[in-house]
Amino acid sequence: MHCVGGQQVNVSCVSDGWSPKPSLTWRNREGRELKDQQGLFYSTDPQGLVTVSGWLLFSPSDSEWLSCTVSLSGGDSRESRVAPHTPGTELGSIPVLSVHPGVGGQQVNVSCVSDGWSPKPSLIWRNREGRELKDQQGLFYSTDPQGLVTVSGWLLFSPSDSEWLSCTVSLSGGDSREGRVAPHTPGTELGSIPVLSVHPGVGGQQVNVSCVSDGWSHKPSLIWRNREGRELKDQQGLFYSTDPQGLVTVSGWLLFSPSDSEWLSCTVSHSGGDSRESRVVLHTCVTGEYPVLMS
Repeated sequence: MHCVGGQQVNVSCVSDGWSPKPSLTWRNREGRELKDQQGLFYSTDPQGLVTVSGWLLFSPSDSEWLSCTVSLSGGDSRESRVAPHTPGTELGSIPVLSVHPGVGGQQVNVSCVSDGWSPKPSLIWRNREGRELKDQQGLFYSTDPQGLVTVSGWLLFSPSDSEWLSCTVSLSGGDSREGRVAPHTPGTELGSIPVLSVHPGVGGQQVNVSCVSDGWSHKPSLIWRNREGRELKDQQGLFYSTDPQGLVTVSGWLLFSPSDSEWLSCTVSHSGGDSRESRVVLHTCVTGEYPVLMS
């Protein structure tokens, strides 16, 4: 993303590995397609796969963020988003959140750090319902030799009060970055985000989808759901293993027809409600990589 004339930014979008030639569409936050002041280029590699490159001149004050969607005529698509910021300011890094044991065993201490801001930003904690949390917290600022600001915040929080927390760091003009974390009950270990893989099934009509997550302190459950949220129980398998530290790995597989649902989710969870979820898109034709938005 580059500044042009001080009022606009030039946003670029690149995605490769497509077959056949895809389209590229820009949209603002409201979903309106943006067609003015843009360019589009295509190139083909020796394997016949297409790279699409697009650019757009845009005023950051017109929308909080932009999306770039690259898609095939059959409907398969990839989308990425970027938050253009006002020229003359520096939008800092995405907040990094960490969870540490609190005092007394019932609360956790959640920290949030983001650097590279100009001017000094604010930091706001919110629960899942969007309510701002103001109690039992602290806030610190530091400035590097280039004049860019790092903000660090902490919050004492009871995991039973909300499934997850958000930390939003923002400038007075509205530009912001947000990070989220799912605090879990002290004494448990929340495992890794599930890794999903898709492999050809038997007969060519189904695919074999696998889901693996490790690092759980108690034996978790694993549930498959389709796009409509319906639990899938047929043609599946489930396995557990325990490492020398006593942490559990869960592995599941599911035979599924891609025509039955656009995507699947795999949710691994503790009985107390702490969970991790991943999704995979099932398609039958070649699609490219996710667009890379340059800033």
